[in-house]
Amino acid sequence: MQKKLFRNIFILLLANLIVKPLWIFGIDLQVQNTLGPADYGFYFVVFNFSFLFHILLDLGLHQFHNREVAQDPGLLKIRFGKLFFLKGLFAIFYFIVTFVFAKILGYTAAQKEMLFFLAINQLLLSFILFSRSNFTAMQWYKLDAFFSIFDRILSVIFCAILLYTSYFGDFNIFQFIYAQTIALAFGALLSLVVVAIKGKVILPKLEFKTFMPLVKEALPYAIVVLLMTIYTRIDAVMLDKLLPDSGDVQAGIYAAGYRILDAINMVPFLLASLMIPFFARQLKNKESFSAELWTAVELMIVISTPFVLVIAFYHQELLDFLYLGSDYRWNLSFQLLLFSFPFVFLSYIFGGFLTAAARLKSISYLALGTIVINILLNSYWIPKYGAAGAALATFISQGLMALAQFALVIFQWDTQFEMKLLKKTAFYLSLNFVAIYAINTSYFHWMLKIGFFIIIAIILSLVLRLITIKKLRAL
Repeated sequence: MQKKLFRNIFILLLANLIVKPLWIFGIDLQVQNTLGPADYGFYFVVFNFSFLFHILLDLGLHQFHNREVAQDPGLLKIRFGKLFFLKGLFAIFYFIVTFVFAKILGYTAAQKEMLFFLAINQLLLSFILFSRSNFTAMQWYKLDAFFSIFDRILSVIFCAILLYTSYFGDFNIFQFIYAQTIALAFGALLSLVVVAIKGKVILPKLEFKTFMPLVKEALPYAIVVLLMTIYTRIDAVMLDKLLPDSGDVQAGIYAAGYRILDAINMVPFLLASLMIPFFARQLKNKESFSAELWTAVELMIVISTPFVLVIAFYHQELLDFLYLGSDYRWNLSFQLLLFSFPFVFLSYIFGGFLTAAARLKSISYLALGTIVINILLNSYWIPKYGAAGAALATFISQGLMALAQFALVIFQWDTQFEMKLLKKTAFYLSLNFVAIYAINTSYFHWMLKIGFFIIIAIILSLVLRLITIKKLRAL
């Protein structure tokens, strides 16, 4: 993999590894502990519902634009202005569709009020992501790293003031939402200004006939993202609707595991966002990509193996440490969601490659099949097992999606599956299991046990050359 790509992956990861844990554990988790699982579950359901239709805010233009500008940087100044105005029209469409479906589903007045502000937040986030798609496409990685954390830093500051002081009165969920709105507004405005100035964009004439070709070309990306969003976000909505008496509580329990999964998913998400334009250029120039692809898989193995084992051995300790009032009902949901992390990582790698290769129809079919499976499993298991049923449905559907994407890349491209990697993976997993089992029998505090195990896992990855000193120096 190119030295520059490695270096910028490192910068982006480092920036987010500093800020996102502050948000996840210092703010979001504390909000749930302050309000309780029922009130937070109420927010979690409405938030996921607002996210279901997020793709309508760009209809795939971000992904399409990122790929095209990566291949032809001169397109930035021509297309940026057109897409900006087009996104304004999409925003109107998004609000209409969101509230029509909210009415169909019988959302209450309180849910609709919250939904309005969460929809605004989705709009602001969409503009930030649009700006960042330009940064990565143009290889302005330092700017991308900055704006990946800018609004989050502001959110941490604003929410911390609300949570940990009484200056603005008793904390409530709407204060949490308003603080994010202000932070996102600053981030969206500043990022758009930077792109416009640095990219020397041209303000276009408002000619709708020029918009339609862009929408037509981007629509396949929109379908993919919509389908992917549905199968990752539908669980919370179904918990609310299938469990009318306990849906909010079960959604709060589900959120406990999903929060940690979302935090660790930052790693493959950031990796994929940088590798998609890289793969796009390699494919256009008909250059080899196999080494980079398998390097990403090796990174997945190095990170996910110790993570899964830590969850398997110390899930109860982590739950008791992180959440107030957690009990046995939380365990299974928590474990199943976090056990799905390796599958999520694989999906980001191989799904990202398929996106770069413009195999959108294939991704759409896979996502549609996964949605059907996920909804069927949720419909059967949620009424019986609540949050645990939704988590099991996620684990199975995510696994099927990842394996299908993996198989598609292996069979459709001249990419040799490395049996040596499979053997090293099995050996790495076995050694890690022995290590954590042995450490677990000691009399150290559980946090020290986890620390010792992570050190051993890193050493093992170096010894087995899943990661190498050469690659680390390239960072």
